[in-house]
Amino acid sequence: MSCSQDKTIKLWDLTTGNCIQTFLGHSDGVWSIVQLSSDKIASCSKDSSIRIWDVESGRCIKVLNGHTDSVISIVKLSSERIISGSKDKTIKLWNIHSGECIRTFEGHLNTVVCLESLPNERILSGSYDNSIKVWNLNTGDCLQTLRGHMDWVLCLKVLSEERIISSSKDKTIRIWCLKTNSCIKTINGHSDQVREIQVLSDQKVASCSLDNTIKIWNLASASFIKSYQSMMGIFSIDLF
Repeated sequence: MSCSQDKTIKLWDLTTGNCIQTFLGHSDGVWSIVQLSSDKIASCSKDSSIRIWDVESGRCIKVLNGHTDSVISIVKLSSERIISGSKDKTIKLWNIHSGECIRTFEGHLNTVVCLESLPNERILSGSYDNSIKVWNLNTGDCLQTLRGHMDWVLCLKVLSEERIISSSKDKTIRIWCLKTNSCIKTINGHSDQVREIQVLSDQKVASCSLDNTIKIWNLASASFIKSYQSMMGIFSIDLF
């Protein structure tokens, strides 16, 4: 499944390469999609909305409105709840079935570009204000603010209950301890912004960058194990 700035979402047959279904409804580019169940997905868009879709029919079954600018990221928390981050600087918690915004989280000073779920009813957010925040999901309170990146925070991943990893436009990857509210390791090696990271194991992560490389890192030594070269900048990587 793919989403595009042409305002559409497409479902593809990997064997034939044919497009099986096109999802139409957004009035501007689609930033992200997330699978909610075997037959439903959610999408977020520059048009400030989130849409819930039936995969088989391609029909939009619900529109979630509330953000006042582009919705950049969405994360599924449960069968009933998702969170979204927006250019309007807020995070919103939604009930998927009712379409109701349950709570709005305010505190970032710029676009909220990445979100993750944490244990103990907490969520994690990264922003173009260069900060990472930890929030109480039930109250909306900001519990922690992590500072250290010198430019936009672009990606967040959870390593363990109290350890997270982030990548940034400042070309670095950072490992953080939530217990001490501190950066415990900075990984250098990319020569341009690090767009995304994927956790491979307890001690390995992969990162992609606009420096045209994918790098595999040893977290213990903060050294790269292998580097893969591309002809152009790499915006995203995923695991299969």
